[in-house]
Amino acid sequence: MGVMGRQRRVLLKGGYLLDPSLDFAPADILVEGDTIARVGNLGAEAADTIIDLSGKVVMPGLISAHSHASTLLDRGLVDNLPLEPWLLHTVMTRGDLTPRECYAATALSATEFLRSGTSALLDHLPTGLLQREEHLDAMLQAYVDVGVRVVVAPSYSDLTFSQSLPLHLLGAGVDPSPLDSRRAPSAAEIMGQARRFLERWLRRHDRITPALGPANPVRVSEKLLQETAELARQYGVAIHSHLLESRLQAVVTRERWGSSVGPFLKNVGCLGPHVSFAHAVWTNDADIRVLAESGSSVVHNPPANMRLGSGVAPVQAMRRHGLNVALGADGPGGNDSQNMFEVMKSAALMHKLYGPPSAWLSARDAMEMCWNGGSKVLRQNVGSLRPGSLADLTILKLDRLFLMPREQFTTQIVYSESGASVDTVLVGGKVVVEGGVVRTVNTTELKREVQESVSRVYAELGARRRNFLGATRIIEQIMEAVGKEALLASDVRPVI
Repeated sequence: MGVMGRQRRVLLKGGYLLDPSLDFAPADILVEGDTIARVGNLGAEAADTIIDLSGKVVMPGLISAHSHASTLLDRGLVDNLPLEPWLLHTVMTRGDLTPRECYAATALSATEFLRSGTSALLDHLPTGLLQREEHLDAMLQAYVDVGVRVVVAPSYSDLTFSQSLPLHLLGAGVDPSPLDSRRAPSAAEIMGQARRFLERWLRRHDRITPALGPANPVRVSEKLLQETAELARQYGVAIHSHLLESRLQAVVTRERWGSSVGPFLKNVGCLGPHVSFAHAVWTNDADIRVLAESGSSVVHNPPANMRLGSGVAPVQAMRRHGLNVALGADGPGGNDSQNMFEVMKSAALMHKLYGPPSAWLSARDAMEMCWNGGSKVLRQNVGSLRPGSLADLTILKLDRLFLMPREQFTTQIVYSESGASVDTVLVGGKVVVEGGVVRTVNTTELKREVQESVSRVYAELGARRRNFLGATRIIEQIMEAVGKEALLASDVRPVI
């Protein structure tokens, strides 16, 4: 290749390399185009541009393998609500947003990820966006403009909200209409819209990867899950869904499929290395075995699971069975923060609360779940400083961090770093954060726009909640009925 056609080369000079497979010592990284080409003691003549990293640490960009980035408008909206009533008070009652509002919320959310060192994420977009192509495209354009790497899986469902709940616990004659404010589209409608989405965005941009996002097995018909699996096979794309996030979902699962949902997912073809499930808090041992044997992944979201009181996912058991576990920030409405340093710390701490110390998650385990687990979910060569990996890199200042051996430095990062040390972020070899500031978009203007949307949300909040009083009462009655059942049968308790 001639000089005119050669890819741009950037040399990152002299930073400490933080990667489990490399020595924690100063070295150079040569980036050619969007990929790490060489690592070692390299001469300056190899590069077009040199970035001096003396006195800094360079590590792979963090990965959030389950996010709802556009739900930024729900941050701080409610407290002390489990998942199902939380849904009623947030995403299910949110008013319509314009495409521009969707763009601004998504873009601002993406900048929060970048500023705290996350370079790649999977976004499970809100249900209903497949039917609103202008809104959907606006959100994806926001990701293009901000410069983050993202797998985008618009959520969809052909069952109503009431069909995802154990209404049978309340006996016959319960009117589900207060729970179902929106019509559920047919499987045929959804598949047509999903196919158009894939054809519009597949290979359209090197940092945007479309995927399929059935909302949850309890919200999707068997027919739609089967057709999702077939469409994913045709286009070679990933499938991402929720699974057994809450106690009520576990009751519905037991009612429909017995004690385990794993065999059902296997029968409909919705398992495999291209399939990932968020949460899986209420999976049992049989579920975990099926998921692990299929090569599927689970995305653990500890802050959100604590925030909504969903429970403790059986991550120790998942790891014993060889199941790939990644980490996710979830959405701002259910976690409030999109900081993967906090997620890693929560994961490492939560799983010291049970089992012998030999089974506890370490700081290194949490970091590897973020990088290695996340790269498997995204199905992209990220999360590493090795040659051939995509150059998604986070650079930390050493202003408040102490130099120490690699294992102890990893522990320091996971337990004490807040993201305040993030100085520079590269995505695909391009600098998108410099000096702690996002350089691709005007965050001040985005914040002003999103504040206007947030103010409108709060102006409408009283009317929204009054409209859903009937639905809230039904949810409360269901949760009381579940409590009277002594919670759940032992075969569907989390196997922690």
